[in-house]
Amino acid sequence: MESLVRLINCLRPSEVQFIKDFYKTRSCAEKRLKLFKLITTGKIRDHAEAIKKIYPDKKSSPASAFSHLKKKLQEDILNIITIISSDTDGSEEDHQELVCRKLLMQGEILLSRGVRQEGLSLLEKTSRLAERYEFPDIDIASCNILRKHDHKLSFQQYNHRLERSLDNYRDLLRAQEAYFYRERSGHLPAHLARPGSGQSKKVHYWHELAFIEELCRQYEFGRARETALDLLDFLRYKNTICSREKEARVLNILARILVHLGEYKAAASFAQKAYERAVPGSAEKHAMLTVLFFTHFRTENFAQAQIVYEMAIDHDTTNECARNQWTLLMAALNFSQKDYKSVNRTLARWDIKLCKDPNWSLSPRLLEILTILELKDYDWYEYRCECFRKKLARFKSGVQERLKLVFSLLFALIKANFDYDLMLMREQQSLERLETSSSGLYWDPMGYELINIPQWILKKAGKPILLR
Repeated sequence: MESLVRLINCLRPSEVQFIKDFYKTRSCAEKRLKLFKLITTGKIRDHAEAIKKIYPDKKSSPASAFSHLKKKLQEDILNIITIISSDTDGSEEDHQELVCRKLLMQGEILLSRGVRQEGLSLLEKTSRLAERYEFPDIDIASCNILRKHDHKLSFQQYNHRLERSLDNYRDLLRAQEAYFYRERSGHLPAHLARPGSGQSKKVHYWHELAFIEELCRQYEFGRARETALDLLDFLRYKNTICSREKEARVLNILARILVHLGEYKAAASFAQKAYERAVPGSAEKHAMLTVLFFTHFRTENFAQAQIVYEMAIDHDTTNECARNQWTLLMAALNFSQKDYKSVNRTLARWDIKLCKDPNWSLSPRLLEILTILELKDYDWYEYRCECFRKKLARFKSGVQERLKLVFSLLFALIKANFDYDLMLMREQQSLERLETSSSGLYWDPMGYELINIPQWILKKAGKPILLR
């Protein structure tokens, strides 16, 4: 039932009206129309309630009949939106891709019915559009059908066209793979480091994204911002390849870069635009909420950060691991609002089994230690610091140098008898090291250290905050 409701909720008003008008002309579809209206008006909440309203006179539950009814309604809706759907978001590429796929389907149907000339004409048009807008996968499918049915060109000439499209497709896939490697692991295999041989605008787009990710990993955020802005201009100028998905991705990367540069208000603007442009219901749109959360969290706009948190929790693609991560972000939000009791309650819902990164697995314990310190429970603080030290020692690798150094500051507070000024005087060298942007010591504003601990210590001591 939930699947059918989600499908109907994604329909545009014109499509809803079309389906209603379509069913009114078919007397055999009376129950389908009734179910459709009940869902669109929100008059049913679950499976059982729907059955009672559709089959009010049935004493026994007609589960099989209702299951068949849902299936037929879903098939009708999918068939109708395939026929009448058109992209209206202003993206030239999205619209043309939809046109190409429809032409491909229509051309193949006509050929299967013996309408040869018209079918071949549609497939030739498909190939021209696919080549212009760089859809090599569609061009491959179209060319393969033409090779079987058309005799204007030789078999070898069609093979040559296919090889060219396949080469373009390989270049595109390799460029996309390079970006995803850079984004997720930072490591780029040698075979992906070479740019594609063609002049494809899409290949250029993906290689630029990979280059931006490389700059970010080298902490060259100023240069990364300039490259991302140039890429955004390129997309808007080369509008034949501009889609809402591509534009949203660049806007989100720009927001992330600006967070690292400390320009949180500008980052919030880009992050909001990225979220609005992203494809509804996609996993990528959900991931953009993390950046949007941090843009508000770092500017202490906690009310807006709370709204983003609720949007993320309610999102369709929120799985167990993502929900676990958002639980941690909520705990940081509680801490920043000085709601220390809620911090512990929220952290109690966090599951270490769902966290594979050693730095993030220790993040909740950092928040817990800071909360205990704010509550001035010094005996408990000493005990939890000792527990943290043992957990830290269990990790043989993977723990960043910054995390070890930050914990050394918190542990030094015990030795200084919780005198912040004395601790800062003794640990001046450690604080200076934490100001650097070198690998392992850089403070990631969207990373595991949700509260910038050196800043927090300086604030507690009443000292000027020198760290970003």
